[in-house]
Amino acid sequence: MARARKGLSQRQAAAILDCSQPRVASLKKSNRIKTLEDGSLCAASVRALQKELSARTGASDNPGPQSDNPAGRGYRPREIEQIDPAGPADEFTGIPEEWAGITVVEAIRRKEIGAAWKQMLAVQKEAGLLVSVEATQASWIKTLTAVRERILAIPTKATSRLGLTAEQQTTLEDLVTDALAELSAAGE
Repeated sequence: MARARKGLSQRQAAAILDCSQPRVASLKKSNRIKTLEDGSLCAASVRALQKELSARTGASDNPGPQSDNPAGRGYRPREIEQIDPAGPADEFTGIPEEWAGITVVEAIRRKEIGAAWKQMLAVQKEAGLLVSVEATQASWIKTLTAVRERILAIPTKATSRLGLTAEQQTTLEDLVTDALAELSAAGE
């Protein structure tokens, strides 16, 4: 039978602080969140840290989904709130327009996803699962050049095998050249 906790779990603290569980573990390790005898987190220290973070970011005392924040989660520091997005174009506004609605929590989440993606690509590259763009282009150029040469040789082979006249060979060469020119124009 599971023992009842006296304090909060890391998941509960993360929900209160509106951050990730690894961030709560980091705060616990740095003694910013106190731990009770049973290993759970002290609710009072979590609430105190919540108020400290709210004061620092200018958010309300009741963060999280119940907040008045239209995004529902996260906080935006006061200096970001004070930026006038309709300011003169020659002034630096601090954030691009498409980032205007992103909360700090969302920005951190996107950064973590980007770092994980980069790490996954590095692992795949080491394992040889990714191919170089330059190597792929070189291979295709070599293959397509060989195909082009074979197609251009068709009129000469047809002349010798079918006994075509010089005029028929020229007509066939013109048809092949036109077809290759159309394919080349379509690829551009």
